[in-house]
This record gives sequence, C-alpha cells and structure tokens, in this order.
Amino acid sequence: MSIWNKKKTDGQEPLPVNEEQLRSRSARKRKMKYGAYATVITCVFVAVVILFNIVATILAERFPLSLDLTAGGDFTINEENADYIAGIQRDDLNITIVVCADETAYTGGTFSVNYYDPSNGQYFVQNAYLLKEYTRRNKAIHLQYIDKSDPEFNAYTAMCPDEEFVDGDLLLIAEFTMDGEKVQRWRHLELEDLFEISYDQNDQKSLYYAQYYYMMTLMSNNIETQVTSALASLTSDKVYQVAVLTHNGGEEPTELESLMKQNNYQFTEVSNLNEEEIPADADIVIVSRPMYDYSENELDLLDAFLDNDGQYGKTVFYIADASQPDLPNLNEFLSEWGFSVMSGNWAVETDTDNQMNLGNLPLFKVSEETNTYTGELADSGYTFYSTYDVPIQLKKPNGPRENQTLIAYADTAVSMPVDGQSLEEANGNGPFVALGLSQVTPAVLEDPTDITRSYVVVCSSMEFIDLGSYSAKIGNLYAIMNTLDTVMGKEDSGVSFDSRTYSNDQFEELPSSRVVTIVTAVLVILTVGSLVIVGVVIRRRRKRK
Repeated sequence: MSIWNKKKTDGQEPLPVNEEQLRSRSARKRKMKYGAYATVITCVFVAVVILFNIVATILAERFPLSLDLTAGGDFTINEENADYIAGIQRDDLNITIVVCADETAYTGGTFSVNYYDPSNGQYFVQNAYLLKEYTRRNKAIHLQYIDKSDPEFNAYTAMCPDEEFVDGDLLLIAEFTMDGEKVQRWRHLELEDLFEISYDQNDQKSLYYAQYYYMMTLMSNNIETQVTSALASLTSDKVYQVAVLTHNGGEEPTELESLMKQNNYQFTEVSNLNEEEIPADADIVIVSRPMYDYSENELDLLDAFLDNDGQYGKTVFYIADASQPDLPNLNEFLSEWGFSVMSGNWAVETDTDNQMNLGNLPLFKVSEETNTYTGELADSGYTFYSTYDVPIQLKKPNGPRENQTLIAYADTAVSMPVDGQSLEEANGNGPFVALGLSQVTPAVLEDPTDITRSYVVVCSSMEFIDLGSYSAKIGNLYAIMNTLDTVMGKEDSGVSFDSRTYSNDQFEELPSSRVVTIVTAVLVILTVGSLVIVGVVIRRRRKRK
C-alpha cells in the first residue's frame, strides 16, 4: 500500500511514498531523540557524580566529616579542645605540625619505635587521625610528614640546632605578626611527651620481655593534651622576661632554660650585679647556685626588685645545692622569706620505700594542699626525685609573708654533713623542702594567682632540675614550670585542657568487622537504590512521550 506525497517537485505530480518507509523514518527519529536524551542524562549524571566526589574530597580535607565508630571517640579530638583550636587567631598566622616519620608507615599501622608497642602501630594511626583533625578545625594549621633522612627535614630543624629528634617526634612551628613584627616560635614534642611510657622495672605488666631483655612499653597516648597545650603557648600574646644571675660563681640552669624558652620566656644573663642592672622589664630573676656570698648591696637590689616600687608582681627563683659553701648573707635573705638553709649538709633518705631503684635516689611527694601551684601533679603518676640536695626547712617568715612546701622529702630523711660517712653523723630530721614558695602582697587577696603578689621560689639542688630532663615521667621540671606559670598569672587565661589519655585497652573497642560490613552494605544499598529510582523516572517519562 502506498500514499501520495503531497509535495510537488519541479511542477511534477507528487511521488508515491511507502507507508512502511514512513514509519521506519519516524522510528529512527524517535530513536535518535531518545538516544541523545539518554546520552545527555548519562553525561549529566556522571558529571554530578564527579563534582560530588570533588566537593566531598575538599570538604573531607577541611572539615571533620569522618565517622568515628569507637565507643569512646578515640579518633576524634574532644569538643573543648576542638572549640579552642578553631578559635586560635593571629595576624598572618601559619602553624606547621611536622611529624618526624614516613607518612605511609605512620598512617598505615606499620610504624615502629624503640619501645614495645602493644597496639601494633595503632597508636600512630590514632595520632594521624587526631593530627588531621587539627588541620580541619583551623585552616591556619598544616600537617607535614618528613622522614629524618629527607634533606627537607634539616631545613625545618635549622631553627633549633641544639634539639635531637628521633622517629615519632613532633616539631610545631608557629609564625605570625605581632605588633608589626614577624614572630616565629617552635616547640619540640618528644616521643616521651606524646605517650605514657613505663619505667618501673618492678612492674612486669608494664614491661615486655624480648630476647633476654626488657623493653619499656607504650602505655597510653597523650598527644591531644600535649599538642593543644603547645599551640596555646606558641600563639600566646604574653612573653615573660627572665634575668639569670650568674654572679658570684653561679651557672645557668640550661635544662630549665630550654623548657622555659619553649613556653614564651625570654632570657637575659646578668654576670655582674655590681656593674649591670636587673632589666626593668624582668618578671623573674633566677639566682642559680652561687658559690660565693652576696653582699648587702646586692641583696638590697633583690629586695628592691621584689618590692617593685610597692607594685610587687616580681619573682626570685633561687636554686641551692649541697655543693655550696656557707653563704650567711644569702641564707639570711632566704630566712626572712621563711626558708632555713642548712649549708654544708645534704639530705639523705633513710627509708628504702622512699628511694628509687637507680642509685638509691630519694623520692619526693607533692603536697596535696598546693594544687594551686603544682596543678594536678600529685595525681599525675609523675615521679619526683633528686640527689645532692641541701636540706631546707620552713620557718616563720618576717612580715606579711606566707610560705609553703610544694614538693618535699619524707619525714624519714635526715640531714648529714657533705663529707659525712655514716648516718650516725646526722644532725637534723626531715621533712625537707625540695621545692617551696613564699609570697608577699600589699593586701589580702582571695585569688592566689593575683599578679600583684611577689614571690620567692626555692629549689634544693641543681640535680633536681637536671634529672628532670632525663625522662618525660620525671615531673621535676613540670612542677617548676607549673609553679612559675602560676605566679606569672598564666593560668588566668580561662583555657583548660582535657588530660584524658588513650589507653591500649580502648583499641579493643574499635568497630568490629560486622559493624563495618553493615555500614558498607547500607551505603551500597543507598547508591544502587538511587540509580534504580533515576532509571525508573527516565523510563516513565519516555513512555509518556
């Protein structure tokens, strides 16, 4: 059957057109139309998927979109610290957290250190997640992994040439503008700072026996508290000035200086108090183990410094030592502040229960009544010990002063002559002051950290400071730093840090394979379901046309 084509060509009669040809032509047009439509839909869908992945990747890099399925949120920084990190702001601020490690090993669970790691690398995976969250919470914070063998590593550590880095250490660098000047600060967090590490040779549960020797064990993870506290210090507005008096044979307390410099204290040496003045902007004067006595004129200068024209707000930190000879003038100055120094003697602990296994060094205890200055060190698990300490005891101070012991020898300690040979020569009984504080104020103040007070802080030996650098578990330096920070008013910032740790036991709470399987299945079902719905909608629209 044929029909006539009504279109004429060059005056000729219309040509017959086959009906089947017409239907075939129409079908081809519809096929091309729907094919093009389907192609466009497919291209748009693919483009949307690609765009979604790009946006999701960017958001995941910048914002905390990951899902922490652990019961205690072990891979997520806590809310208090998250809010603090997000609020860190300075002009032109740039913070770099350098991890001294190969990134693949550190983040992949194959990183190892010279300690027994019962988590089999999961501690460092945990660290990687937590450090990544710092960059997500604040765009000024950046994270970089650099192996020590990489030449780029030397470029970073050039700013701190005296520091020794090992695998797993962190270097935090803060750069910003303050009062129109460029400021660069850094903080070295050692592996021992980031983890609680067992050092108790009598605690077999905390040691690992391998190849005929014991390895110290990583017991728990303290990275969040350490990193956030470091950032608080690095970005602080206040810089405290310290004058070290190496006058009269004194020496610089290098270990303490190193720690204080990382906490925004700047140092000036005064080698001759008769020829050099104490800097007017000095907040603290350190009298560091002098071997010759101070004159009355020199002590008058210390009194004038503490009085500060009646404004107070100054601190003298005195470091004694059993190696010193009798210093009657200086001892009289300390006596006025409530400290009786027994020169020519040293403190000896007689009770073996109060001694360390290593060299029978005496153990100290933090006074439970002085948490204002020593923080929570009494319950922190830190060990405090020293040697060659001059016996110091509290006495009633002169005038409106108050004194107290912060860290002390037990009452089983005795005072012995430095050249004594037996306990029969003991000439005094403990307790003795290892770290003490005396304060004076022009008025009665309710706030014990009010900066209008002036303070004299005493330490019983240089060994108390030097031994504090041997291990992160020795709390000597932390006690001194907490005390000095408090008398400087640094705790008035209103910022507190969560001291929680991540114990190895918590790794048992990681999401099980069943939970992971369920979550994966849900995501697959949602994806496939979305595609099916899109296909059904397209098919129905095509049928209607």
